[in-house]
Amino acid sequence: MADVADTVAIRELLGRLTPRQREVCLLLADGRRQVEAARMMGITPQSVNYHVKCIRKLLRDKGFDVEALRRRQSKSSRRRRRKVQLT
Repeated sequence: MADVADTVAIRELLGRLTPRQREVCLLLADGRRQVEAARMMGITPQSVNYHVKCIRKLLRDKGFDVEALRRRQSKSSRRRRRKVQLT
């Protein structure tokens, strides 16, 4: 039941994001680093960082554990970088 509640909460959150914030969120969730996301979106890394700050604030306001999400995202980035180095 918690999975359904999480899914509903995530859909609600995505609905509250601007299109740019949603794009940043999806790229980072895919394991991209902020610099890579900026390059892909054609914006500066500072702009991506600003969008990330806004997303984190919204997450905190909704009661999500932002630090846990940050740790999980950083683990996925490390795994992605390791794969690139191995190939």
